Amino acid sequence: MSETLRAPREEDAAVIAQLLSDSWPEPIDEARVLQDWSFPGVNVETDARLGHGSYALVESLGDERAWIGIAGRPTAALLDWAELRAREMGPRLVSGAWATQGEILHEL
Repeated sequence: MSETLRAPREEDAAVIAQLLSDSWPEPIDEARVLQDWSFPGVNVETDARLGHGSYALVESLGDERAWIGIAGRPTAALLDWAELRAREMGPRLVSGAWATQGEILHEL
């Protein structure tokens, strides 16, 4: 059974804020999630996906570079989607992780 991924909606901001806060060094609130979605060049319909317990936002950094941001416990389906979306933006991928995400990343 494959995971269903979908574009997040405004009412998902609280869930996404919690997913982000669980692995980031400082708490993230709903307002920050909504602010991130309003950045120039971000289209939530095409650049973000929400799965069961995971979230990804892919942002164009210009110069054919894309940033992949992942929160929660990403599945292979979410990671595949994020990589594909980033490659549509350009050939250079940029990503990172907080030290608190180490356990999750080692499981992948």
